[in-house]
Amino acid sequence: MFTQLEPAQAFFAEVEAPHKELATIGDAGHFAAFTRPQEFSKELRARVLPRVVPAANQRCA
Repeated sequence: MFTQLEPAQAFFAEVEAPHKELATIGDAGHFAAFTRPQEFSKELRARVLPRVVPAANQRCA
C-alpha cells in the first residue's frame, strides 16, 4: 500500500505553518519509518535536526 503523491501534495499545500517541507521516500507509503528506516532517518537528520538544534547541522555532516 503506497501513498499517492498528488493528494499528499494537495494536503500539504493547505497546511499553514511557520516552516514546512514535503519530503518523499519512494515506495515507502504511510509506514516509511518502518519500511525504509535508513531513508526516513536521513530525512529527519537533514530536515528536522538542524531546526531543533542548529549546531547539530555541523555535527551530522
